[in-house]
Amino acid sequence: MKNTRYLYVLIGMIMLCFSQQAFSQVQTPRYISITPNTNAFYEYLPQGFSATSTQKYPFILFLHGMGELGDGSASKLPLVLRNGPPKLINQGTFPTSFTVNGQTFRFVVLSPQFINWPTSADIDAVISYAISRYNVDPSRVYITGLSMGGGATWEYAGDENNANYPKRVAAISPIAGASYPSTYRAQIISSNNIAVWAFHNDGDPTAPVFYTNDYVKYINATNPAIPAKKTIFSSTSHDAWTKAYDPNYRENGMNVYEWMLQYSKGSVSTTNTPPTVNAGNDQTITLPTSFVQLNGTASDPDGSIASYSWSKVSGPSQFSFSSTSTASPLVSGLAQGTYTFRLTVTDNQGATAIDDVNVIVNAAPTAGTRYVKVNIYGGSNPYSDAQWNNWNVYSSLSFGNLKYSDGSSSNISVSLSQQNSISDNGTSLNATMAPNEVVRYASYSTSNRTLTISGLD
Repeated sequence: MKNTRYLYVLIGMIMLCFSQQAFSQVQTPRYISITPNTNAFYEYLPQGFSATSTQKYPFILFLHGMGELGDGSASKLPLVLRNGPPKLINQGTFPTSFTVNGQTFRFVVLSPQFINWPTSADIDAVISYAISRYNVDPSRVYITGLSMGGGATWEYAGDENNANYPKRVAAISPIAGASYPSTYRAQIISSNNIAVWAFHNDGDPTAPVFYTNDYVKYINATNPAIPAKKTIFSSTSHDAWTKAYDPNYRENGMNVYEWMLQYSKGSVSTTNTPPTVNAGNDQTITLPTSFVQLNGTASDPDGSIASYSWSKVSGPSQFSFSSTSTASPLVSGLAQGTYTFRLTVTDNQGATAIDDVNVIVNAAPTAGTRYVKVNIYGGSNPYSDAQWNNWNVYSSLSFGNLKYSDGSSSNISVSLSQQNSISDNGTSLNATMAPNEVVRYASYSTSNRTLTISGLD
């Protein structure tokens, strides 16, 4: 009898183990090519999922970092399990459900492995695949990614080439996102009411923290319906994702998954809103300078800009556009007088908007005015002209007193606070603003810097 009792206990323990396995989280590798850039993905389906059910599920698309790129083979796909939701699911620490505002949700999660940096078209294809096969609620599509994947997240949500992409996503969470901040993308994210919670480390050595700071600043400068949110951790590591994805990390009582579920995509209006356009600030130049760079910008709150068109409204007949169909053309060959140029933009549904900018060209100064001309270059190719000062920023970030173009000395000096390197643009430049030798080299930096000019009267 005693042995029988032990047998019952043993059977019960075995049944409990089987029961726990039956309800544990399952993440399945799928060797399916959704686009030429991804041959496989991990599929996580929530408890109780049924492809034939009418229940709709919120969807998380996870985008991995550059270190997890691979061909989707059985040996490479497991790299995707290193970080983020697929890692948590694999470890059994991803919550099976989330309760927000009295509702309980269970996510479908897809984590594709990309061969190369994913494009917005790659991301959109995975979203379409998920909606068509997994009962995904199209109003609850969420994208998150780290490093490369965080950058791709920013760029999909703010895609300027396809107006439908930003309309598909309700919320994004880029983590240490490797994407240079764009005011244009920020405007698109804002106008499409996409919720943003971005994470970064303040001492990130790989993707500078200003990427996240500036994206959030640019979005919030537009007074969005949903203000962008950021969390900056104190760390010199690139890894901000371990803490951000931890379900136990909460702000205002919510982890990142619960935060996402606050947002869903509303219906898209069928009424076309005209675009907005800004032809830029008025400019004044003095001959012999006879060119200006126009700086037009435009945005469309419910679509995209299809075309730009510049024309002259009034002014002297002497002028030449480098192009009339770009936002910021060069206008050269200007004569003395006042020009008014008009920028006309057309959106993807045919609505137009216009704005004008004035360019005042003053007469050449009287004799006696002197100029300082500086050729900033790098390496061993200075510009051979006695009127120019050759400043080799490759070897120095400062220049002593410059000379005037007539060869006399001046009290003017210049210094550059910082640079990463020099870019050689080669010799086939066909420059119009200055000699080819002058525009050949570019000094560049990955952070803000200052050019200081001293000694001006």
